[in-house]
Amino acid sequence: MLQTRLKLGLEDQGHLLSAEEFADAEFGQPYRYERVEGRLVVLSPSGLAHTRMISTILEHLYVYKHESEGIIDLIASESWIRTETNTDRMADIAVYLTTGEIQPDQIHEMVPDLVIEVVSEGSEERDYISKRREYYNLGILEYAIVDPFRKIITLLIYGERNYVGRELKPDGVFTSPRLPGLNLPLADFPWP
Repeated sequence: MLQTRLKLGLEDQGHLLSAEEFADAEFGQPYRYERVEGRLVVLSPSGLAHTRMISTILEHLYVYKHESEGIIDLIASESWIRTETNTDRMADIAVYLTTGEIQPDQIHEMVPDLVIEVVSEGSEERDYISKRREYYNLGILEYAIVDPFRKIITLLIYGERNYVGRELKPDGVFTSPRLPGLNLPLADFPWP
């Protein structure tokens, strides 16, 4: 018997979903989707400024990956991260380092080493509070929050009880302990 996939869209905001239903669903465009505490969250499509910022960061990361062979295994945009059994997030950018270990079959079963989120209008609480807690609890070693409205990057490094953070201003340089030699001048970012 042919089984049809669950189709989800804007009208399904707040519906209760299992991890399996979320994983197997077909999602209506142009929206983005997450599952938080078992409920579907429908997010607005990314705007042009958000997309330009992500594109700029990805370009730098791809050049770094090419020039620093063997450090980065995977750079994923819109990366699916299962932060808790009942919560699935879609990170703007996730970086997975080369470990030599056998990788799981599904990306949501992997834990990225570095996650980068670009703040959109209305996503401040999600990016600065909810995801920060979830990413720390999952063991993500670095979390960078790019805030175009404040023109800063908050760089969070995994600490003993919480992330240890520092803010980078537009004249600063983004570096990462996990990506030796990476230098991303914030002046290169397309700040509004």
